[in-house]
Amino acid sequence: MQENRIMDIHIAKVRDTLPQRSAPYWRVIKKGCAVGLRRNRTGEDTWVGRYRLDGVKQFAKFGRVSVTTWEQALKQAQKWFAECEAGQKTSYVTVTEACRLYVENRRVEKGDSTADDAERRFKAQVYDHPIGKKQLRKLSTTDVEKWRNGMATKSTKCAANRNLRSFKAAMNYARRQGLASTDDAWGLVGMFPGADGRRELYLSPAERRELIDGAYSWLAAFLTGLAHTGARPGELRQATVGDLDLKARTLKLSTRKGNGGTLRVRHFPLSNPQAYAFFKQQASGKLPSAPLFPTAAGGFIAEAVLSSSIRKVRRKLALPKGVVAYCFRHAAISDWVTAGIPVAAVARMCGTSIERINQNYFHLIEGSVDDKLAEVALL
Repeated sequence: MQENRIMDIHIAKVRDTLPQRSAPYWRVIKKGCAVGLRRNRTGEDTWVGRYRLDGVKQFAKFGRVSVTTWEQALKQAQKWFAECEAGQKTSYVTVTEACRLYVENRRVEKGDSTADDAERRFKAQVYDHPIGKKQLRKLSTTDVEKWRNGMATKSTKCAANRNLRSFKAAMNYARRQGLASTDDAWGLVGMFPGADGRRELYLSPAERRELIDGAYSWLAAFLTGLAHTGARPGELRQATVGDLDLKARTLKLSTRKGNGGTLRVRHFPLSNPQAYAFFKQQASGKLPSAPLFPTAAGGFIAEAVLSSSIRKVRRKLALPKGVVAYCFRHAAISDWVTAGIPVAAVARMCGTSIERINQNYFHLIEGSVDDKLAEVALL
């Protein structure tokens, strides 16, 4: 991807006209050296620097635009470039700065959905936590372990594990960029064992309808789509009208496994007449590139918006804290397995493995197996 270089960020009038975005606007000083302007959504513009040699990048921060002039930032940058060129790669980058760089990288390489997910986790657990102020070179295993344990006291160990995975991915990215010399601080901290088992909270059909009926119209439509497909929330959030094939009666769903995983695509069968009619109505009058489940403003649903909206409805209806969008996927899989649909078919429809279905839902299969065994006369 060609870099979008803005050559006049040193001019205040030009800076004021630039739209806010996550990626900085860069002014190349010389080969491998650039000073950038980050205009993020918080409204606090900052000066940043980038040094690149043999494909390896290093980053630095030079202060807020409101208190640091272009000349001052450039002077700091030139000194830093000289240190980098002299081989002085000691980094004073903090954990928060490293996480922000990782989010920026995810947005460029993987898209807004992946970046927004990481950013949401970091905002909740890193940026305002003491660990966020730690310099990478001073970060210790004790720091990371204490941070991980603190999350487990406020939430579930399963949630803590998911946040730790995102944190490790950000720190590993920082190390690849030359911002850390070792991964001992986070690499030696493991996940909570046995915390990523099956999701226990099951919503009955009546509870699903209650949640849908109590939601805003756009959220109600989205939750109805989840109920019909058992899709991962992220898959349905990014689905477009063009992904719906009314002639074939299928909905294309896409997901990536892990940060560097390949795109996995499957076609969910809309065999259920109620589901087919719902999706046909949902796509009516929309362009193929439009989101299949738009917000009230017409755009794609951001993960943070989805989470906060469900939380508001959940509180209004006095539902358990564990009620989240993923519960609809869990409920659909549970119902399909209980209904006797072959595990292989359920796994294929849901874009997961037979092993994972057996691991999380065999307790439901056991009951039906016992009933069928009781009916079989072997002699």
